[in-house]
Amino acid sequence: MEHWLWILLAALFFGKTQRSTCFLFKHFNTLLSCTLRAVKAADCSQTDNVQQPGGDVTAAEGDTVTLGCHFNSSSSNYYLFWYKQDGSNRPTFILSRFKIGTGTTAEEFKERFSSSLDSESRSVPLKIQKLHVSDSAVYYCALHEKL
Repeated sequence: MEHWLWILLAALFFGKTQRSTCFLFKHFNTLLSCTLRAVKAADCSQTDNVQQPGGDVTAAEGDTVTLGCHFNSSSSNYYLFWYKQDGSNRPTFILSRFKIGTGTTAEEFKERFSSSLDSESRSVPLKIQKLHVSDSAVYYCALHEKL
């Protein structure tokens, strides 16, 4: 029997306005089908954000998937991060990519998870190879600007 993976995408947006921090995220309500809801905090910067395609990604065990993430930043130096959250656990750091430098990948993800930051297309897609059932989770792309 073929195992199907449900990889849920969500977005975590970071922005700064004077002394407040803005979080914009998408939440998935997981029943038989997943519904996407966006919740937005006040005082968000419209120029600094990340955007992930909404909806679910379905793939078979052993397949490869790429999760999209596009970003906008008014900063000349920025950092992008990917996190994985399964169940009710805290998000787990997967990797970081920097405009200047290479970034890091957490040891437990080095073998099958990869990403490269493309400043021209303003994207940092996450590629997951040889999918496992345990890869079923919510994945967050996040932006932090270096001031």
